[in-house]
Amino acid sequence: MSHFDYSITAEPASFRERLAEIVSHKELLWMLALRDTLVRFKQTYAGLAWLILKPFLLLVALTFLFGRITRFDSTAAEPYALVVLAGLIPWQFLAASLTDITGSLNANRGIITKVYFPRILIPAASLFTAVADLIVALVLLVGIYAWYGYMPGWQLLALPFLLLLLFTFSMGIGIWMCALNAQYRDVQYLLPFMLQLGMYLSPVAYKSSQVPDEWLWLYHLNPVAGIIEGFRWCLLNGTSGFQWKVLGVSTLVSVVLLLSGLRYFYRVEKKLVDVL
Repeated sequence: MSHFDYSITAEPASFRERLAEIVSHKELLWMLALRDTLVRFKQTYAGLAWLILKPFLLLVALTFLFGRITRFDSTAAEPYALVVLAGLIPWQFLAASLTDITGSLNANRGIITKVYFPRILIPAASLFTAVADLIVALVLLVGIYAWYGYMPGWQLLALPFLLLLLFTFSMGIGIWMCALNAQYRDVQYLLPFMLQLGMYLSPVAYKSSQVPDEWLWLYHLNPVAGIIEGFRWCLLNGTSGFQWKVLGVSTLVSVVLLLSGLRYFYRVEKKLVDVL
């Protein structure tokens, strides 16, 4: 009787193979995104109306706090509500996507431990879930435009690039957070503090021009600042000025975060069943 020795090895999948696997599971991606969107508002009295109420109430609060009390509105050449909303749109998407993505693996541990599918679909679905908040915020922006009789300019053509940059940054940092949270639960408790601090360190309710000049270079190292100021330039006819260097820092950081985050996620993916 002959003797056979079998040696089975698994080489790391190439980027093309991983991408093809994700495309082949695209229906699952949409199902997960739809499920997460519906679950978020299940058994709530207002239901999907919270998509409108949340950004609107936050807009009113920030406009009153920074406009009426701190008098930041006195330096704005355009309606201050538009200044706040232009910064709130990317920030709200970032905060919502990070919150959903960070806890997504733990929330789906039952599926992960029973069925195989590309695990990257779970944080990706959470990103698409946050798109609903983004769409509603943009619709709210159109309403504010109409209220003030404000017309956007040619700068609006840059919106698709800025949205792509926002998605890249959110997904990049989100993948890092969810992979780390799968191993260290401290991350989910640290995230709310990080978002609260980040909101005040980013030009959400004010412009970067209101930061003291001696601190401006350090302030612009914050990649979120470049993204928010890019949105404000795009949505407010370029009145805030366009800073290529700041946006370049945001673009570079976003790409590095996404590539490194994917590499780390696929390394952690091999032991997800054990750590979850």
